[in-house]
Amino acid sequence: MQLNKPYQTRLNYGYVWIIGVYFLLISPTLYGFAANHRTDLPWPSQDKNNSLTTDTLPQSGLIIQVKGQHIVVADEDLPTRVHWKEAQTMCSQLGKGWRLPTKGELEAMYTQLHLQDRGNFYGMGYWSSQEVDATNAWVMYFLDGYAYPTRKHIPIKVRPVRTP
Repeated sequence: MQLNKPYQTRLNYGYVWIIGVYFLLISPTLYGFAANHRTDLPWPSQDKNNSLTTDTLPQSGLIIQVKGQHIVVADEDLPTRVHWKEAQTMCSQLGKGWRLPTKGELEAMYTQLHLQDRGNFYGMGYWSSQEVDATNAWVMYFLDGYAYPTRKHIPIKVRPVRTP
């Protein structure tokens, strides 16, 4: 494989994971960009005119894919267990775009990261941004991979996410 430009090469199209680096190739004739999931290397995306543009990943974080969209998952849990409302506040205080994951994103974190021994997740529950009703929200338990309605006032672990 010969590098033509920094972080670019010709390969078959699609997503390829090679030694800690994602390659996304648009087609066999277009160059794809490589993006290490822990650095600010280029990441491909398309603007409204379907032109290839380059975004950057955060300094740290893991990447999952949910419904064709890349989601950045924080490397570590927040330091303490907190109730649901405080979890939302703490995530938003991390900076632009950080938030509680949806139930679907937690399921992807479980299958794409935890079951692959990535992400240092614990077997306990993690808050979802989705409410069940006025007093409960979904919590995904990484011990068994199921989500359960849980009272919002109970302190639970938090793993923030954001869209790159």
